[in-house]
Amino acid sequence: MKGKNVLNPNNYGRVYKKWTTSKLLRFKLFLNVVRIPLVTKNLFSIYNLAGKVFGAENVNYLANKIFGDILLGGKNEDELYNTMSALKSQGLYSIGDYSIEFLNEGEEHTIPSIVEKFKKCINVSVENHKENMIAIKLSSMIPITSLKKLNRIQHYLQILEKGRNKSFKELENEIKTYDLSEISKINRQNYQSFFDELDKIFKNSENISQEYKYNLVQFIQENFEENGISEEAFNSLNSIMNIDEEFKILSKNSYVLSKSTFEIFEHAEKFNSNVLVDAEQTYTQVFIDYAVAYYTLKYNKNYAVVMQTIQHYLKNSLEVLASYRSFVKENNVKLGMKLVRGAYMYEEKRLSEKNGYPNPVNETQVETNNCYNDSIIKCYKHADSGDRVIVATHNVESLELLKNLITDTLNEDSSKKELIRECIRSAQLIGLGYHCTWISLNELVSFF
Repeated sequence: MKGKNVLNPNNYGRVYKKWTTSKLLRFKLFLNVVRIPLVTKNLFSIYNLAGKVFGAENVNYLANKIFGDILLGGKNEDELYNTMSALKSQGLYSIGDYSIEFLNEGEEHTIPSIVEKFKKCINVSVENHKENMIAIKLSSMIPITSLKKLNRIQHYLQILEKGRNKSFKELENEIKTYDLSEISKINRQNYQSFFDELDKIFKNSENISQEYKYNLVQFIQENFEENGISEEAFNSLNSIMNIDEEFKILSKNSYVLSKSTFEIFEHAEKFNSNVLVDAEQTYTQVFIDYAVAYYTLKYNKNYAVVMQTIQHYLKNSLEVLASYRSFVKENNVKLGMKLVRGAYMYEEKRLSEKNGYPNPVNETQVETNNCYNDSIIKCYKHADSGDRVIVATHNVESLELLKNLITDTLNEDSSKKELIRECIRSAQLIGLGYHCTWISLNELVSFF
């Protein structure tokens, strides 16, 4: 591939020209701190310990005072508006993200206010940009304990869905590997009759492709009643899986999650906004993947209202991408995809060691980079009108790959510029990868 190298050191300092001396010194302090492996690997534990010793409010106040204007868009809608306006003056679009995750049991009453916050993020983005996006985390709208349990049941169903070509013994071994038997297990000896029974239960799934077919989110949504899952649906599912009465509570929490996300997506739809559903830890991600598939089926008929996120430090990232692309194609809906390297790598490794299951993270950074760049190529080459792909990276080589892909395409067929402009974006976190942002602004913006 041909294309001018984007590694232009003359660009690097320009983004800091309007910064005060104080802000530059605090940014330097931040960079020095995050270079310490002991800190980055244990940041959450350090934060919790500091909160216990000094008080969480004091720790948050100090962190915000030192790094807030560097790393955060603001604490409220007014501050967010000012940040987005400032970025707009530099020629940058921005993605609003109300950063909240891990709702605890007993905090369900806060969900309506959280939904309103997300909707206000959309409103602020609309005021600042003709093209607007927000990011959400599903764990902010359902208690984390419920999300983990629903994830286990969905993971079990996923194993069944993808296990049709496996022997019954192989299937049992895979279930044991993920320790799913404590919630649900096969109590049918005949493998084929088990699948036949599942097909009856997911009776509406004939309209959905094989990928994401046994979707717990859709099943709950279609069988929810005032007090939870309907008796008929509960009895059907319980006839082949041992599920305790707590599943009715889980189903109600899942329904509230769907109702909340529907409200956000429908608000976004009014303004042609994109909603990026963030990836989270593997102990919640299977359920999130299937939820996003269901939302995609419902909302992405004309353009990518809903966007999936794939973390490429995970060994199965390319498999997830292939499944999602297959699902989108077979159901004739639009692809929404944010490509990231990931955010929970150290936690994933610790959890796998603690619980005795295979580490889901790639062994080397090279493997992660290869997966990420492979996904860029696949998503770029198959992008179609209405799709939206965000290459979210602080890696210069990945940006250079994207630029060269675009350059080669336009050299061959300049008429594809409008399609590229519609479908492809690059993004960085505020406060991180400023040189990448500047490269995007100066080297890629002419394409967009």
